[in-house]
Amino acid sequence: MSPLRRVGVRPERVGLLVGLTLQAVAALSIIAAETREAQRARNADRSPSAFAVPFLVRTLRHSDELGEALAARGVGDDEPAR
Repeated sequence: MSPLRRVGVRPERVGLLVGLTLQAVAALSIIAAETREAQRARNADRSPSAFAVPFLVRTLRHSDELGEALAARGVGDDEPAR
């Protein structure tokens, strides 16, 4: 028996968490770079909102798509509703 299972933690969930965290860091850095590039193309280097708003929208869209993909694969279906 895995040491994590002894304390009630499912190792596959930990693996999913680590994998999604690494993927999210990479995705957010790509989104930030693309948003910064678009901000420069619009000649809006001095405007914080010219970066923050598109970055936030793209980040929320990415998280929504990720959530839909996980739900489509049945991740979390075996968990009781809280």
